[in-house]
Amino acid sequence: QVVQKAATSSVVTSSANPSVSGQGVTYTAIVSASPPAIGTPTGTATFKDGVSNIAGCVAQPLVAGIATCPVTYPGVGTHAITAVYSGDANFVTSTSPTLTQFVDQGATTTVVTSSVNPSVSGQTLTYTATVSESPPATGTPTGTATFMDGVANVPSCVAQPLGAGMVTCAVTYPGVGIHAITALYSGDPNFAASTSAVLTQAVNQASTATVLTSSANPSVSGQTVTYTATVSAVAPGAGTPTGTVDFQDGGVTITGCVAQPLVAGSASCVVTNPTLGAHSITAVYSGNVDFSGSTSPTLTQWVTQGALSASVGDPLPIPDSGASAAAAAI
Repeated sequence: QVVQKAATSSVVTSSANPSVSGQGVTYTAIVSASPPAIGTPTGTATFKDGVSNIAGCVAQPLVAGIATCPVTYPGVGTHAITAVYSGDANFVTSTSPTLTQFVDQGATTTVVTSSVNPSVSGQTLTYTATVSESPPATGTPTGTATFMDGVANVPSCVAQPLGAGMVTCAVTYPGVGIHAITALYSGDPNFAASTSAVLTQAVNQASTATVLTSSANPSVSGQTVTYTATVSAVAPGAGTPTGTVDFQDGGVTITGCVAQPLVAGSASCVVTNPTLGAHSITAVYSGNVDFSGSTSPTLTQWVTQGALSASVGDPLPIPDSGASAAAAAI
């Protein structure tokens, strides 16, 4: 009686097919005896991708007729997987049918954030788009991201290349408003495109500071004085405020100095102060759409008496007829 080796049948399966870029996949080879043979084959199985052995999956020992091979594919593609059973003393070798493993693009999630929200008129802020893979995908997406304000691209922030999955966009808004910001990830060969949720960026009025100066302080009675108000944006705001300035003396607007227009951030008021004493002068900036109003610190304007002077050689008063003797004496 001659007892020969029994034939075997090998089958390979995948834990996830299709899988996505960066996802871990486990191939399982099941080797069984072909009837009329019975028993559990031992030995090893080698997993192959096309004609090449899969690294780390050569001569994997069978346990209860099963061997496994863990694999991670970093990129999209198609793989022709087979399991080759080595045979043992009682069972002959066999090769599984080909399993076609598909690896698709991994899904991504894009998030956009702002360095400061709300910001103020003239302030520079930075948007950051962070693109990450969605499980079970792993890896770092590459490609570009475009920042949009509503349906329009943000100037100079189109197709910005990602570095370590991130990209930034610097923006300065000169005026008050609301901006609907999104970041659009382009995708790459291994990761699918995605769009962030809308970030609502608010831009508020910038604060201002008003400074008041006098052309002459102290002045003298009857002297013309020019008050100058200079209005500037307070950091982090920037820009040149427009609008008007009221000049006040003790809280009462000075006649002729109502709503003086700002030119390049300055307005002036020309006044002649006949009244002796101290005057409490302030400049009140009205504000505008993009800049809030402000009041200068009080400037104390001193008005003093004018000095009288006589020069040598000035004619003396002509004496009256009753003072001729006195005149002769002089």
